[in-house]
Amino acid sequence: SSSSSSSSTTVSPPLVQDINSIDEYWDFVGAQDTDGDDDQLTVVKFYASWCKSCAKFDLKYRKLARKENQRVRFAQCEFVANRNMCTSLGVTKFPHIHVYKGKAGKVDDFLCGPKRFQKLVDTVEEYADATVEEIRLKQTLKK
Repeated sequence: SSSSSSSSTTVSPPLVQDINSIDEYWDFVGAQDTDGDDDQLTVVKFYASWCKSCAKFDLKYRKLARKENQRVRFAQCEFVANRNMCTSLGVTKFPHIHVYKGKAGKVDDFLCGPKRFQKLVDTVEEYADATVEEIRLKQTLKK
């Protein structure tokens, strides 16, 4: 039973969460949640502070996060501050997107400049309401 008392002020999480360690990363994408009732789609954007197209991309990313925040969680990770982690996840070019869906694990992983932003929108559309079973079937068919 969830008690919602108006006196408790719950701080809403940021629209786009910052990830600064590999633990935060795995935690965010739900990899720790093995008994998994968490099947929310999660999107992580990797960017670099010096990258001009990342800055353009970010405006669109935040707009998408605002629109989709009921059904999708968004995060970002800055490359310079987290170089080792990014490299270990295979991220060396930017902006780079990882998309996870609960127990289905990583469902997509792609480079996505501002001109290709529609690919992210389409990916969110494709996976946000899909069940893990549907996604696993898709993954099987893609192989």
